[in-house]
Amino acid sequence: MAERRIEAPLVAHRVIDGDTLEASLGVRLPVRLAGIDTPELSVAAQKTAATVAKAHARRWLAESDRRGLTMLARVEELGQYGRLVGDIIRPATGETLAAYLLAAGVAVPSDGTRRHQWTDEELRRIEKLAP
Repeated sequence: MAERRIEAPLVAHRVIDGDTLEASLGVRLPVRLAGIDTPELSVAAQKTAATVAKAHARRWLAESDRRGLTMLARVEELGQYGRLVGDIIRPATGETLAAYLLAAGVAVPSDGTRRHQWTDEELRRIEKLAP
């Protein structure tokens, strides 16, 4: 699919894992955060670190709600597994969820072509970042 950027108001329903959430943009859809990778809940050795990354994403979204900040989905493409690929942005501040997760240390940059191969050291470091 050719890349086409769309921005639309967003209501976040739930965080699936650190880099994927379910949101409404008119209809309820999964949104995969572009440019980052977090540990996977479905991989036993990564589960604790993945739970930490998920908690950080939830915190950012909850703070947006608490502060009454509008959130937009910046959709770049339709990715594999039928997920929208893009980012979540707070237009009033310019902050994005992907940048927050990177700064928090619970995500790594990714070009989206393959999953990051998490080392035990990386996973232990993330586990210590539990909010």
